[in-house]
Amino acid sequence: MTGCHSSGIRDQRTNSDLLIEGLSKHNVNVVGYYEKGPFGIRVAWNWRDKYLDKIGIGGDGVFFEPYDNLSASLNYEIAQGILFTLQGSNLADTPVRKYGGFEEAT
Repeated sequence: MTGCHSSGIRDQRTNSDLLIEGLSKHNVNVVGYYEKGPFGIRVAWNWRDKYLDKIGIGGDGVFFEPYDNLSASLNYEIAQGILFTLQGSNLADTPVRKYGGFEEAT
């Protein structure tokens, strides 16, 4: 399990944090992996806080809402050098929502 807390860049004039494009304040990743013989399985869950995507027309920020993602993969080694892999992403079918300026604008 990993986690990250980011505070951005400090604006010395206002004493507040400036947002950095693509950087969430909080991130959490949890990964489980098991392998025995020819079988292997991996499950990962990732959560990301809202973040600034870009500055839009008129100077308003364009943001992504917080979201999580569940992914998994299954491996089976059929023979030496031949590997069957089944992968799935966004298994919880979490929508990714983007908004400009205000969250109510989604």
